[in-house]
Amino acid sequence: MIATGTATRGTGRACHLCLELPAHLIGAQVQIVDIRHETGAVLDRFSVVCDPQIAGDLRAELDMLRAEFDLLKSAFRRHCSETGAD
Repeated sequence: MIATGTATRGTGRACHLCLELPAHLIGAQVQIVDIRHETGAVLDRFSVVCDPQIAGDLRAELDMLRAEFDLLKSAFRRHCSETGAD
């Protein structure tokens, strides 16, 4: 993978990266790409999804997880209000 870009440290400004992904990474799978500092620390990551069917499945799964999380939040808030806990 080739990455180029510049960043000004400590300014809070976003940097611009240009990435060239190898062709073998592009396929009917989900690939997670980490952007790492030279020290090895992960600065950010993104997913590459090329198969529309997989992308749809991931969106559906994410929607289900969000709905379940909302249900848990509601139940927790109800529990806190009933018990007087904050």
